[in-house]
Amino acid sequence: MDLDRHSLREACRLFGGIKPVARRAAMDHANVTKWFKGQPTLSATSIARLLNALGLPGGQPSHEYVHDWRLGNILLVELEEAFKIYFPGGAEVMGTPWSLPWGTNARKLLSRKNPPEIYAISDGRVRAVLRLPSMLLLQKANMGQTLRWRGGARNSCPLDIERAPGAWIDGPLSLEEFETAWNSTGHVATDEDVLAVMREEGLSHEHAIRRLRRPDDDIS
Repeated sequence: MDLDRHSLREACRLFGGIKPVARRAAMDHANVTKWFKGQPTLSATSIARLLNALGLPGGQPSHEYVHDWRLGNILLVELEEAFKIYFPGGAEVMGTPWSLPWGTNARKLLSRKNPPEIYAISDGRVRAVLRLPSMLLLQKANMGQTLRWRGGARNSCPLDIERAPGAWIDGPLSLEEFETAWNSTGHVATDEDVLAVMREEGLSHEHAIRRLRRPDDDIS
């Protein structure tokens, strides 16, 4: 992936800006800001640290953990360019507006002062959780053409976080916790889901067909 400084600066939006990213990378905020403006203030080693802090080791989005994004404000902010860095082929998103009935355990969380709005994003390989201030909802203007609601509409496939509410609200969130919630929605698998698994497993179309026809065989 060819990431220029402008693209990386856009990615910083998902972490709340350049300053939080510089803090994660244990780098001087001023030097990072100057580098984004085109000045040679970062060495190759420092740039690698910056990429790691953004979850882009070697310029590629990591799929070894759940990306943790927290924004303070998204009003009038277009995030598509940032989302596209992590999900170049597009991704699905599920949200949990707190007004929806979640069951006994999750409803108890409503007594917590200003719980964040929580969104899960996945393309079948890269996974992320996006947390926004209470009552500040993700809008189509923020998503652009890169993200789409799972099931076709915001409320078609609500995210059930009841099994691990603390991890979803405060983090950190494990891959297992993410997948448990993502797959417990009654979602019907689509062609896109099958293709995502094939990409993740490195399967060709021929190998996938052979496995479907002979699932118990050891096919290399």
